[in-house]
Amino acid sequence: MMSMRRRRRDLASRLLALVAVLSWPPLSGPPLSWTTLGLAEVAAAETADARAESTAEAPEAVADGLEAEGLDATNAQGLGAKGLGAKYVDWLEMVDVMITDEEKSFFTTLDEDFRRDAFIEQFWKVRDPDPLTHMNELRRPWEERADIARSRYPSLLDSRSRVMMLKGEPYTFCLERVKEMEVWYYEVSEEEVFPITLYTNVQHRPYEIYQPGMILNTALRAEPVIGLTMRQMCGGINPELMAKEITRRYDGSLTYEQALERFLAVPEDPPSEWVATFASATTDLPPDAETFEIDFEVAFPGYYQQRTVVEGIAVVPAGMAGVLEGSADPRHHFQLTGEIVRDGKLFDNFRYSFELPASLGSPPPIPLIFQRYLRPGEATLLLRIEDLFGRQFARVERKLDVPKVRDAADVPQLADSELMRLLAEANEAAARGERILRLVAKKPCIPKCNGLKLP
Repeated sequence: MMSMRRRRRDLASRLLALVAVLSWPPLSGPPLSWTTLGLAEVAAAETADARAESTAEAPEAVADGLEAEGLDATNAQGLGAKGLGAKYVDWLEMVDVMITDEEKSFFTTLDEDFRRDAFIEQFWKVRDPDPLTHMNELRRPWEERADIARSRYPSLLDSRSRVMMLKGEPYTFCLERVKEMEVWYYEVSEEEVFPITLYTNVQHRPYEIYQPGMILNTALRAEPVIGLTMRQMCGGINPELMAKEITRRYDGSLTYEQALERFLAVPEDPPSEWVATFASATTDLPPDAETFEIDFEVAFPGYYQQRTVVEGIAVVPAGMAGVLEGSADPRHHFQLTGEIVRDGKLFDNFRYSFELPASLGSPPPIPLIFQRYLRPGEATLLLRIEDLFGRQFARVERKLDVPKVRDAADVPQLADSELMRLLAEANEAAARGERILRLVAKKPCIPKCNGLKLP
């Protein structure tokens, strides 16, 4: 098998031949090799001046630069006004090439950091190429490349940053010493390299990816790049001829634009339903929702394994619940959605669906009961209760100080209790990782509710 050193030497020779064809004057000197002055050093020499000057530019000028990149400048500048901190604005820039319009629109409506963090985790989870492994093979390299790009270039919206995040470090590169242009070469096989020309027409503005037909009026550098070897200087490469050479390589079956699009393809979009699923699991109420008041109490009746049992009882007042009308089997239907926030992070979320027969005559209060298992400490419990037939909502926010329940017995079970049977089924489902639990009572729960005292 061909050694790695020999394969790289042969690849370098082919690359040298391609560069020699497309350059004038012809290149001469030692064989093409790994660069002695890397992109990092070149970028570091430029970035400080670029950032200093860009901060002094008028807002309109910055907007023009963003528009040149095909971005929505108004939206990019308005993210901070929507309450997004710098952390989340930076994240949106990092995933700009892959986030969908629906995802971005929904993310910017979130008003709590713990939900934004939970959204980011789910964003990466639904894109994980191999969920069975411990590492997300897309997220980790993407974030590492983004860190490299941040350290070298003024913005992640610069095309150099975008190419870096999509493809990583180039195999090798060359620079125009006095002009704002770079050519990055990527190894695509043992026999081929793919060149990408990046440039800007205005100093200290985001670089663009050159495509045939663009006006290449490359800006002069503020300061010439020094320390380049002969092989690191582009030597008058003509990007138009390079694009034609790539088209010829594919025998006309692919144009350079098509080959470039394929080479820089972004990760495939996940099913869009995940955003709606995520939204339905939050406890925020819909705009202009009709609301009603409930009684709510929390108890800590015991422990389960190493965690304290948290039992919540939400009581819908008598006569307040909506009923499915026009049915031989009148029923109530509630959805209880919960979020538990701890240390600023979404620790747990869950949903219980209650279907209960409607009582004849004078309707009693209706208790909706759930259990979760939490470690001792402070937490915040958020609940949204939706009366599906009554088309109304209730919301609860309660600070919890979960105690250590050392001396209590295990979770008490009431014999022959319909309520306890339902809770047992729900908790077994929760232990399996299910987040949506459906409880269907076979008979109405009367005010005593099988021995449970209502608040």
